[in-house]
Formats: sequence, C-alpha cells, structure tokens
Amino acid sequence: MTYVVLLCVILLIAVFATYTVVENNRKKAEAFKKQQFNDRVKYITESYKKQLSLYAEAKLIRPKHIPMMQAIVNNFFVVQSHTESNLILMEACIENLTNVLASEMAKCHVTGNKDQLAERMLNFVSELPTGRDFNKIFYEQLLPALVIGLKSPNVLNAETVDALHAEEASSQTEEKTSSTI
Repeated sequence: MTYVVLLCVILLIAVFATYTVVENNRKKAEAFKKQQFNDRVKYITESYKKQLSLYAEAKLIRPKHIPMMQAIVNNFFVVQSHTESNLILMEACIENLTNVLASEMAKCHVTGNKDQLAERMLNFVSELPTGRDFNKIFYEQLLPALVIGLKSPNVLNAETVDALHAEEASSQTEEKTSSTI
C-alpha cells in the first residue's frame, strides 16, 4: 500500500512538472509572437516616418502637416484590434501610400511640377480624419481613395517628353565619351 501511495505522489509530481514546463513554453511562444507583431508595427511606423521626413525636406509636406500624416500609422490600432489581418491591412495601406508618394515625387523631379504635388498633398492632408475616425472603414475604403487622389495624370506633354529624350540622349553621349577615354 505504501508503494502505491508513493508511486501516485511521484506520478503527480511528474504530471505537475510536465504541465509547468508546457505552460511556460506556451507563455514564451505567446510573448515571442507578440514581440514579433510589435516589431513589425514599429518597423512600419519608423520607415513611414522616415519617408515623411524626406518629403518634408523636399518641401512637399509642410512641417505642420507631418503630425497629421503620422496619425495614419499612429492611430491604426487605436480603434482596431491587434490581429494579424489588421497588421497586413496596415502594411498594405502604408506601402501603397509610400509607393504613390515616391512615384509622384519622382514624377515631380522629372516634370518640375513640385507645386502641383504640394497642392495635392495639402488636399490629402485636409481630407484626413481626426481622433476615432481612423477606423477600419477609413483604412479599407477612404484611404485608398485619398491615395488615388494623390496620383497625377500619366499624360505627359510634348515638352516633357522632349526634355526626357534630350536628357536620355545626353547621358548616353556622356557614357560613350567616358568609355572611349
């Protein structure tokens, strides 16, 4: 009888130890997933803020409008839950916005229409919501529409096309000259 009781106590201790190890591993895995999630959010936020500072240096965004533009990423999880699908939505929205801003800035340097882009940026910022209006509907429907409003028409006038061809021809001539030397 003593052996049976001793065996039961040993089995209870073994089960408890196993449960403790499994529970600790589960908590560590959960903390790791949460850390990865937070790191992705931080990376997206920091890279977007760096992009905004570049646009401010290029005088496309006024310094007083930078906090309004930063509110897009800062307020993403204020109303929404911290889920993987929402993080993917955040990544897609910010990537779309930064890609459009980068392409429009490149067009601006080629065409020299910096004022038109600054005006579209001003319109974009004025259409941004405040406070709790940064919700799922904004990020899924309104923000993509606002980003489309940032895009300039892809129609280039004849002078711009001629300038692009002349610039391309001069760069090719310089390359040929440097390679023959």
